[in-house]
Amino acid sequence: MVTLGFNIGDFDLSSRPRVTIPDSRVLEISSIGTQHILDTLVGMNVKATFFCSAFMAEHRPSVIRRIADEGHEIACYFNKGEKGAETLAAARALLEDISGKVVIGHRTSDMEDVDFDSLTAAGFLYDSSLNPTWISAGGGGSKPRSIHKEGMITEIPISVTPALRIPLYWLSMQHMPPDLYNWLCHYTFKEESWLNLGYYAWEFDGDIHTHGFGISSYIKHNAGYAMFRRLNILITSLREKGAAFGTISQLLHSGGFSR
Repeated sequence: MVTLGFNIGDFDLSSRPRVTIPDSRVLEISSIGTQHILDTLVGMNVKATFFCSAFMAEHRPSVIRRIADEGHEIACYFNKGEKGAETLAAARALLEDISGKVVIGHRTSDMEDVDFDSLTAAGFLYDSSLNPTWISAGGGGSKPRSIHKEGMITEIPISVTPALRIPLYWLSMQHMPPDLYNWLCHYTFKEESWLNLGYYAWEFDGDIHTHGFGISSYIKHNAGYAMFRRLNILITSLREKGAAFGTISQLLHSGGFSR
C-alpha cells in the first residue's frame, strides 16, 4: 500500500530563522494548499492522511471537516515544544470533536524525537515522525527504516530507498526530475511492499512564489502548481505499476508491510 501524508500543521516554515509570517497568513496559505490537495485527490479517487495541528483545527474547523467528510484520515501534527501527555491528549480530543473521527496518528515538525510514553498515555497508536535518511537532523540514518514498535506505539517512518536511504520526502519531490523520483518511489515500494510519503500543504498553494516572508527559493522550488503536476504524475505512475493507495491507519491495520 502507498500512503500519502500531508502536514497542515500551520505553516511549518514560520518557525525557521528569518522567516516572519503573520498568523492570519499562516492559516490562509495552509488552508488554500489543503483545499487544492483535496480537489486533486477527489479527482483521482485517492484517500490520504492529513496531519493537522490544534491551531489549524481551532481557526479553520471547516477545513478539518471537509477532510473527514471526504473519507481521509485525520491525525495530529505538533510543532516544537508541544509535548506532554496532557497537551497531546487535548489536541487529539479537539480533532476528534471537530472531525467526528477517531484519531490515532501523530507526527512532529522537523521529524523531532518523540516521547512514546506520552503518546501511549494520550491514546495514540502510531507515530510517523521518523525520517531515517543520513541527511536528516537527529541522526535519522542510524535508525530503522522499517515499520517497527517503540513500546506500545507503532513507528511508521517516512520512506527512504533501501540501499542508500535516499529521502523521498517533500524536498525530493520538489527537486528531483519526476521520472527519477517516481522510479525511486516504485523501486522502494517493490522492495518493501509499502511506501509512506510526506508533504506539506503550503507546497500546494498556487501563489506560494508571490509570498515574501523571507522564504528561501530553494525551499519553495517547484512548489505551487508544479507540485500538482508532480503529484498527479506520481499517483498515475504508481497505479500503472499496480500500487494501491490508502491511509496510514489502513496500512497499520492491514499488516501489509515488511517488519
